[in-house]
Amino acid sequence: MSINEDLLVRYLQGECTSEESVTVEAWESQSDDNKKTLEQLYFILQASDRLQNMNAASPESALLNLKKKISSRRYSSLFHQSLMVTQRIAAVLFIPILILAGYLILQDYNNIQRYVEVKTNSGMISSFDLPDGSKVWLNSGGKLKYPAEFSSKKREVHLEGQGYFSVKRDEDAPFMVRIDDFYSVEVLGTEFNITAYEDDHLIETTLVSGKVKLNIHLVDGRLIQKLLKPNEKATYNRETHRLCIATVNTESDKVWREGKIIFCQHPMEQVLKVLSRYYNVRFAVKNPQIMQSEITAKFTNEPLQQVLGYLELASGIKFKIKHPDKIENDTLSTSVIEVYK
Repeated sequence: MSINEDLLVRYLQGECTSEESVTVEAWESQSDDNKKTLEQLYFILQASDRLQNMNAASPESALLNLKKKISSRRYSSLFHQSLMVTQRIAAVLFIPILILAGYLILQDYNNIQRYVEVKTNSGMISSFDLPDGSKVWLNSGGKLKYPAEFSSKKREVHLEGQGYFSVKRDEDAPFMVRIDDFYSVEVLGTEFNITAYEDDHLIETTLVSGKVKLNIHLVDGRLIQKLLKPNEKATYNRETHRLCIATVNTESDKVWREGKIIFCQHPMEQVLKVLSRYYNVRFAVKNPQIMQSEITAKFTNEPLQQVLGYLELASGIKFKIKHPDKIENDTLSTSVIEVYK
């Protein structure tokens, strides 16, 4: 049974009559290929709509508008993971939320390569499968871009933020996580964690099982390649180009997938950086000596106020929230927390 493409477009836009909708749904149920075709068309329509509005709206406003459009679609089976309402910053919940923003890259006039971009809101953790069956967990404020279909020779994804990967082994198509033009991680089949936020000069790669190879291209043209063994963490400084490898307990690199945060003699600077991303707040440190404190603690989906209360008891420092979290004009505001002795 063939079908008119214009009818599919009108169906996805909610413009079909009841009789036409029955026709489309009957056609879709005939085969997996028909269902995939409808999914791809839906994806392209979403991508086109997002591209048209990308420059005209803020990211937060675009997110809210996108979720409203998705929730009003009659054809809900095309988008199996619902987009949850943005949580208030203080409520840290382990909710897999995917913000799928597809965009088109024209390789030439006749060939279109589709990509998927997954983003995670502050205080959220996403988990999803890649086209090859590999699984990814994306931490708060993270972003992962990957092709809608991997090629038969390579599987490459681009990460910004923190991601935990459980890679399906395929010796004919190595898996690569690229951070930027200078740093990438190559694997065949393994589990590992990478932390590489854009506003942080450190890139951390922790191997849980299997084997990975680091590829670091220096500005002078040299290439550093290092193999990691299980329970090893590589820390690379993007400013000094220094690479350090140490044996570690990988627990803290795994438990964040469950909404847990573990600090083990972490310097206060790193503690505040983690909390800032996780709770979408900004810390204003009044006394530089505060950064010399070290914190050992474990938190599980706890409100920010409770976490700050523990830090006050553990270090003797004080916190004062200057601007409470709120939503104004469809835009998320950021709380500012003063830190002082």
